[in-house]
Amino acid sequence: MGTLSHTKDYRLFNCVAAEVNKLAGTICYYYRLDKVNSSKNAVYDEPINLAFKDDPPGLRLPCMATKPEHQLTTSEEGRRNQWDGEVSIARKDWEELVTDGRKPKSGDVIVLWGYFFDVKDAGRDGTIDDDYRFFTMHKLTVRRTTKYEPWRRLHEAAVDALED
Repeated sequence: MGTLSHTKDYRLFNCVAAEVNKLAGTICYYYRLDKVNSSKNAVYDEPINLAFKDDPPGLRLPCMATKPEHQLTTSEEGRRNQWDGEVSIARKDWEELVTDGRKPKSGDVIVLWGYFFDVKDAGRDGTIDDDYRFFTMHKLTVRRTTKYEPWRRLHEAAVDALED
């Protein structure tokens, strides 16, 4: 049994990961947050006007997504719903569309099945030979909540593009 050639075999693993997402996954639309052109409140350091790098309907990517887990919380203010899930995007598909070298980050917005989710965490998955430098998937932890709706962060053109 030989060692993995990180040039030829690595490309093969990337192709396999991308094909699985295309055949058995779903389509998502990804919006990358543009922190440079976004403005924040000087006092509270909260976003006032968010800018996104992608025009509506965002980057169209095949992905594998878990069914979001529903959590209900009740307090004096009322009831709040929250859905947490995981999304895997093939590295090959990501790098074909994003040429500036940017990786998925928290703060981005993803649209799955017509629902907007915030990206809470982004990491690597599908490592080859337990070598963390070589991976085939971007694994995202996403959240949708009724308290702070993710769709409100996008401009109206993005919402209109999904309705078409």
